[in-house]
Parts: sequence; C-alpha cells; structure tokens
Amino acid sequence: MIKEYMGEIVKLVVIRHIFAAVCAVFFFFVLPFDLVIRQTLVLLCFAPMSAVAPAYTGMCGGDEGMASCANSVTILCSLVVITALLAIIGLH
Repeated sequence: MIKEYMGEIVKLVVIRHIFAAVCAVFFFFVLPFDLVIRQTLVLLCFAPMSAVAPAYTGMCGGDEGMASCANSVTILCSLVVITALLAIIGLH
C-alpha cells in the first residue's frame, strides 16, 4: 500500500517536472523577451506547488494526504532544481 502511494506521488512529481522543463525550454528559447525576463520565467516554471493545492484537492474530492505529501516533495525538488539553475545560468 505505501509503495503504491509513494509511486503515485513520484509519478505526479516527475510528470510535473517534465512539463516544467518543457515550458522552461519554450520560455527560454522561443519567447522574444530580454534575457533576464526569460531566465525569471524559467525559474518560475520550477516553483513548488501552491500551498492551497491540498485544500483544493480536498474540495474536489481527491486525496488530501497525497496532495500534501506531493506538495512537500515539490518543495524539496524545487529547492534543488532552482539552486542548480541559478548556478547554471549565473543569476546573482
């Protein structure tokens, strides 16, 4: 049971980060804005899930516990990814 639960959370977070990566590539290479604006949009793609997502999930009849756990995991993942992106693109 716990293995399946964690598997769903990992699947959700991986799909979310793949979508964020696709959006980030689009924002960085396609949009006609200044470099700083495009870099900011790339960083925003990897922002953590909203804190109200578990409450909204509960209102829609979903699993609030899973949404809360996924939210916590995205905070950790986003911290790592955004720090790495800051190092790569050189924003100070």
